[in-house]
Amino acid sequence: MTDEQQPDPLSDPLSDPLGEPAEAPEVEEPPAEEATDEESPADEAPAVEENEKTAERAPRGPGDTAERQPLAAPPPAYVRLHLQGNVLLSMITPKVLIDGQPAPAKYGENLFPVAPGPHVVSAHAQWMWQYGQAEQPVSLAPGETAEIYYATPVLTFLPGAMGPTRQKHPGMMVLLLLCGVAIAFVVALLIFAVGA
Repeated sequence: MTDEQQPDPLSDPLSDPLGEPAEAPEVEEPPAEEATDEESPADEAPAVEENEKTAERAPRGPGDTAERQPLAAPPPAYVRLHLQGNVLLSMITPKVLIDGQPAPAKYGENLFPVAPGPHVVSAHAQWMWQYGQAEQPVSLAPGETAEIYYATPVLTFLPGAMGPTRQKHPGMMVLLLLCGVAIAFVVALLIFAVGA
């Protein structure tokens, strides 16, 4: 080979200084990540939350050899809601909400498990429009039960009644007064018809 045909060793990294072509150096590629059961640091937060949900203690470090011990979960609290009345008289079962979330209920006693802490229990009836709205805030300790009573109003333009003791149905006096006026009117018509 002539000098013109020999590659410059500085410009050709694949040749050695003697002018002979060298083999390409083997480049070690980083090992491909294998799918393992280990979680990345970004996934550790859900694992911690999961451990809290299952109420078990995970080992805290390399020197911690303690077995997982179940932690005592706080007992739930309860809301015992008494829907006063019955379907035959009211024909409409009130809608119940606990902290804004629907809670299926029926007339009589309803028991709802809730987390300890503050809650708002509300109820209303729905016919052509919502009526009988009432709400009761409660704060519960673990294992505690709140007794709440709800009564729908007799007339659909009145609010409902809710509290820790048995409630009177709002509007009962107005209904009795209207019934009394209607009966008096019918009696007056009968007297006028017989007298004429």
